[in-house]
Amino acid sequence: MYIVTWLVVLLGATQFAFATDTVPELQFAHYIGRWYEVYADRYSDVAHGECKCALTDIGPQSNDSVTIQNFCRLKSPDGKLSTIKGYVFRPDDKEQGKLKLHLSGFPGDFNYWVIQLGPPTYNGSLYQYTVVTDSSDHNLFVMVRNVTLFKEKFEATVLQKLEQQGFNKSYNKPVAEYQGNDCQYP
Repeated sequence: MYIVTWLVVLLGATQFAFATDTVPELQFAHYIGRWYEVYADRYSDVAHGECKCALTDIGPQSNDSVTIQNFCRLKSPDGKLSTIKGYVFRPDDKEQGKLKLHLSGFPGDFNYWVIQLGPPTYNGSLYQYTVVTDSSDHNLFVMVRNVTLFKEKFEATVLQKLEQQGFNKSYNKPVAEYQGNDCQYP
């Protein structure tokens, strides 16, 4: 249930347009694979401490969509596993970073806007990191391929850019998520 709450908050409800630009190009072939969530907005269950060791597995589906499965451990790195499935799709090829998320069991689709992408150099061609928000810039998730590498090589730049993009308010400021060595990933 917790993972559902933070996803609904993330992709939620508001349809207001803000100034944050989405990435001009996103290739789904470079987006597939496992992502570890290292930052979230302060209102997500992940940032509240309800979810630990949160991650997302993204798989191929078609040229314009990918499958998505989110996991987290409730309250501790070895707590009960919470999960939800769905898919992400691109409604308009002209706006490649403005995606939609459909979650199993929920009516309608949610905004899933990709506003930053790392270089496609992880394992030769996968994006190193991704930053996702909604159309209101209210919610925020930073997902990475390798937590240690991200912290060493990309974290300072990503956080600086988020500050410049207006992710510095009480409701959308990035809060570090737990991704410790004791995480028990599925």
